[in-house]
Amino acid sequence: AATTESTTIRRLVVACKAPFSAAALGGLPLAADATVLRLQNGLGSLDGLLPAGARRVEVVSASAVKRDGDAHRVVAENDTWMGESAAPGGPAAGAAEPPAWFGPLARHWPKLHWPDDFRHRQWRKLVGNAVINPLTGLHDVANGHIFEDPALAAEAEQLAREADRVLTALDPTWPGDSLPGVRALAEATAGNTSSMRADMQAGAVTEIDAINGWLLRQADALGLDLPAHRRIIAAVKARHP
Repeated sequence: AATTESTTIRRLVVACKAPFSAAALGGLPLAADATVLRLQNGLGSLDGLLPAGARRVEVVSASAVKRDGDAHRVVAENDTWMGESAAPGGPAAGAAEPPAWFGPLARHWPKLHWPDDFRHRQWRKLVGNAVINPLTGLHDVANGHIFEDPALAAEAEQLAREADRVLTALDPTWPGDSLPGVRALAEATAGNTSSMRADMQAGAVTEIDAINGWLLRQADALGLDLPAHRRIIAAVKARHP
C-alpha cells in the first residue's frame, strides 16, 4: 500500500541476527534515501533488502551484553566504530564524511569512532568471528580452548590463512596477518561463550552464512578455493540446518 511522508521511515537501526534480516525488513516503508545503521555480525545481510539510494552505516563494536533470564548484563564495554559500507574491491569504507548526527551522538556514546580505516576494522572482527565462532560452536568449548587444543589451533590457523587470502585479493592493503589478532581475541575472551556456540546449544539458526559464508561467496567470485571454510560451513549446517 502507498505510504504518506509522515509514515515513511527515514532512519532505521537493524540489530536483529543476520538470518532474520529479510523477515524484519519485509514490508517496512523505507524512504528511498533512508539512513540504515546495521549492528549485526558478519557482512552482506542487508544486500538486496534496501532501496538503491539508502545510506548504509555499518557498526562494529567490541562491547558485549549477556542475557540472564529477563535481564541483560554488560560484560564488556569497549570501542565502537561506524563507517559507510562499500562494495568489495571498491573505495575503502569509512572514507566518507560522517553524517551530521554522528557528532552529537558521539558526545553521548563513549568510545564511539568514525575511523578512516573502518573496512579493515570490520574485516578484523569478521575474521575473528569466522575462526572462533564455528570452532567453539561445533566443539562446544569456550573461546580460550581453541588455542589450548593443538588440533583446534591448527584449524584456526587454516581458517585465518584462507580468510587473509581472499581479503588480500579484495584489498591489496589488507595486512594479511590475522592469526595473532584472533589468538589475542580468544585469549582475552577465554571464558566467554561465542554467539554461535550459544545458538547451537539452543538449537537456533546460526549466522554462519553472514560470516564464513560471506568469505566463501567473495572467494567464489574471485575463483579462489577456501576448503577449510567450506568444510566448517557444511559441518555447522549439518548440525543446525
